[in-house]
Amino acid sequence: MTANVPPLDGEGERLWSEVAAVFGDPARHDRFVAHCAKEGFLPAAARRYRDWSTAHPEDAVAPKMIQRITFLALQPMAQPRAPVSRRFRPGLLLAVIAVAAVAGALFGMFGGHRGVTP
Repeated sequence: MTANVPPLDGEGERLWSEVAAVFGDPARHDRFVAHCAKEGFLPAAARRYRDWSTAHPEDAVAPKMIQRITFLALQPMAQPRAPVSRRFRPGLLLAVIAVAAVAGALFGMFGGHRGVTP
């Protein structure tokens, strides 16, 4: 079962061709992976390295590149979430309601209408 992986864009294809031409050149790998990370093609990059590793089982570079791509792909999930802004504070709302209730009760007891004056 294979996952549905979108294909590389034109630039990714060009960079992969450079990688495949001289597989031992780390700079070519760096450019290819950086492009794929920036443009959202990490799954396609991983597939290319997996296919290379299958075709060249003696190669040690492809498995390392797959690990690197996996690490890059997981980074957004590893970032700590920003704290949630607490604009609404239930404790403050309850305090305001309590003060309003007490003020209303006091006004009703001492400042309200005291009856009809002749």
